[in-house]
Amino acid sequence: GIERVARSHDFHTLIYVTDHEAQNEQAIVRSLTNGRVDGVLMSASGEGLSHQHLNLLAENKIPFVFFDRFYDEVSTTAVTGNDYESSYQATAHLISNGCKRVAYLVINKDISIGNVRMQGYMQALRDAGLPIDEQLILDTSNNPEESFQDIDSFLLAQRPDGIFAAVERLAMSALRVCQKQEIRIPQDMKLICFSCLDIADLLDPALSVVKQPAFEMGEVAATQLLNLMKNPSLPAEKKIIILESELKFQASSMQ
Repeated sequence: GIERVARSHDFHTLIYVTDHEAQNEQAIVRSLTNGRVDGVLMSASGEGLSHQHLNLLAENKIPFVFFDRFYDEVSTTAVTGNDYESSYQATAHLISNGCKRVAYLVINKDISIGNVRMQGYMQALRDAGLPIDEQLILDTSNNPEESFQDIDSFLLAQRPDGIFAAVERLAMSALRVCQKQEIRIPQDMKLICFSCLDIADLLDPALSVVKQPAFEMGEVAATQLLNLMKNPSLPAEKKIIILESELKFQASSMQ
């Protein structure tokens, strides 16, 4: 989506990968201010408590827009999904399919989408009359090996009967752990996650997902950035644009 909009306005797209790590994000931002870019689109790493490196973009008069993940305290446009409502519906779905101990797997539960999705999860528990058990919230790592070990220990200790994963890679780790521990999905535990996977229905069992409008998100974010680039005198202000996600309930979360 980003590429389509950029190309239609005769801009080239450069892609930098942070691997969801704050230090990589900081290094990339610094390098961009040393070169020649007209604008930046960023899905925040979600890590770290200080985001002072983003001031470098403003100081160098480089407009930037967030897509998907964003930092609450940074004043710029962010294009994201309806994470609270989707998380609420995903958790309520697990509960309606018999789950009493629903776990929430997240990376950095106090930042951006991790927190918003957790609030939706918690509200669904409240509305269903279920207790909010902090021990059923696992805040783990971006590192696949570390998250696998964390989830392995977590499932042995807490024995949830449902999992709502805030990010796709945690759901993949959970699937591997369940295979290792011989936990059957959905018979012993039900699973749903945020994902952009087009092959979720090809997994065994087919994976229930909150599917974000990734292509549309890219188009809208790029359009917003072009507007800022064309109007450099516009004051920096926080604006959040919310797009609707699609919930696809499949075998991994059904009775």
